[in-house]
Amino acid sequence: MQEMRNFKNGGVPKSWQDKRITRYLRKNYVRKRRKTALAIYLVLTELASDKNGDRFQAYQNTIADMAGVSYSTARKYLAEFIALKLIKKEYVKQDKKNQANFWFLLEYSAMTFACIKNKKQGEQSEALIIKSRCSGENNDEGSVKYKEQD
Repeated sequence: MQEMRNFKNGGVPKSWQDKRITRYLRKNYVRKRRKTALAIYLVLTELASDKNGDRFQAYQNTIADMAGVSYSTARKYLAEFIALKLIKKEYVKQDKKNQANFWFLLEYSAMTFACIKNKKQGEQSEALIIKSRCSGENNDEGSVKYKEQD
């Protein structure tokens, strides 16, 4: 008989994900985009867990490599996660040279607030990405719709 998984830390590192966020990603990203969004979120939570908090420092290349995606794909999804208020990013430079960014995992309530706020106000630009994510509108290819600017 196999032993049940012990959920007490016991010195073993654990990765933490907010189930509400993983459910949101599963609901609002479809097909390949779902896999990519979940992979990147897993990496972000693993890196935060490694630092025993919600803040960590990492290059986008590192996040891309760990998620098994290209740099440009990781960059696109990280920008979406920032727009959704899932994460926050602080740029770090030293002597005019880019260093690893600081990343912060934000509370689910911040993401929810961004969705509600933008649904009510119908803001333009980046808010349109948030609005389409919050409404869960999908096009025929299985990607979330992006609304064109005038």
